Amino acid sequence: MQTNTPSAKQAILFHPLAWGAVVVYFANEFVLQRWMPSQITGKVSDFAWLFFAPIVVYVFIDTVVFPRSTFKWGDVFVWGGIGFGFALLKISPVANRIVSEAIGYLLGAPAAIALDPADTIAIIALGASFVFFRSREWPRERLPRPVLLATACVVTSLTLADVAAPDYGIACLTVNDDGVVASSVYASYLSQDGGETWRGYEGNDEQCWYDAEKGNASRLLEGDGVYVLFSPGKPIQISTDAKSWKVEYAFVPTTEAQGAYYMKYHSGSPVILQGPLDAVVDPVTGNIIFAMGHEGVLVRKSEKEWKWVTVGEYHRLAYQDIKWYYLLRGEFILALAAGLLSLVGLGRQATSGQKSKWKRTGIVALVALAWILLVFSMFLLPPAMVFGYNSSISGFVAMTTALVTVIASVLVLGKKQYMRRELVFSGLVFAALFFTPYMLWAHNVVRSYSTAAFLAFSSLIGGTIWRYWNERKAVSRF
Repeated sequence: MQTNTPSAKQAILFHPLAWGAVVVYFANEFVLQRWMPSQITGKVSDFAWLFFAPIVVYVFIDTVVFPRSTFKWGDVFVWGGIGFGFALLKISPVANRIVSEAIGYLLGAPAAIALDPADTIAIIALGASFVFFRSREWPRERLPRPVLLATACVVTSLTLADVAAPDYGIACLTVNDDGVVASSVYASYLSQDGGETWRGYEGNDEQCWYDAEKGNASRLLEGDGVYVLFSPGKPIQISTDAKSWKVEYAFVPTTEAQGAYYMKYHSGSPVILQGPLDAVVDPVTGNIIFAMGHEGVLVRKSEKEWKWVTVGEYHRLAYQDIKWYYLLRGEFILALAAGLLSLVGLGRQATSGQKSKWKRTGIVALVALAWILLVFSMFLLPPAMVFGYNSSISGFVAMTTALVTVIASVLVLGKKQYMRRELVFSGLVFAALFFTPYMLWAHNVVRSYSTAAFLAFSSLIGGTIWRYWNERKAVSRF
């Protein structure tokens, strides 16, 4: 007997095709789009998302909203609503902007949904998903609700937003009959005066896909009696005979903190690369134009004058205006947690007087969880170094770390009168020591975030050891 009732179809969440779509989505977003960016990889995620997203939404509604009743015509509403919403976001600039801003507000970081009517071709996958869902037969028994919810959360966490393609800024320059064309992944611009002014351009049929790996090689450009040697992040050299070279323009390297701050608080999916990324010679004026990524273009006039020029939204960046208190918000939360954790230590003193085995085990497990979460947040999801919707995941982990640490500190320190006298002062000192390397990194005293994290963790270990020995002395006095 066929039992394809809505409640019976909860088991579809575990079907190989559903999980296969999740795997394709994940692999495309985090591997293929980064290593092989193209128009194809830009569409694959849409197909995969439209296949499994309505299944997840349906199971969630059937399990949580209508757990004891029939969700009549639910599949039509879910699949139809998702298809309509997807098409609207891809076609309507107003709807796209409103939803992108709402997602960015909820995640605490800028978010972007690619506005591209061509993406609506992926609705084919939505139709295939609907046919697949309605054609299956499933056992009548409901699956355990916690299992369903946990699985739905795991699946949905991969789809917080339709991540836009990596934005390298102005990365491609070409010359055609209309003039010089500068392109990013999202837009093209035209200049007819040697790169000094730019306007939007719709006549470019070739999309700019910058290869970050191949782009690091040195390139030689030949102009009107001038040779140019350039590569990303290196000084621009000029020669008149391709034999003797002279450095005409040297760049101030962007620090890791500067790049992280820009990427964290810029909309879309920015990727900061040192320019020049490309270069052309304007045949009319003889000006040499360099693509400088998110900093627009750099123009060398024929009289050897250099000029930075804004192209669309890409302009010379004021990296010196870093607001460290925005960049290091997550690290500040971790510092407070670390201050408490250094006082808690391993929880040995609190467990020594506990008669209940379960209480001793619970306290040790909670303290261990706090340590694990702190290490995970510091080295695997560092708040200042993750961007887009991953920032929300990192922030959630940091807040969870702080919460677990507070609970552990209350259990370990709450009844220890001899520890309260110096609790506040010691905790603040340990928190300050932990936070200091990150501050030095933000001000470019420490060049690498990894080094700052290592120094912060070392201070935490040192503080924990110091506190442990002081605990032993205090216990011996009482």
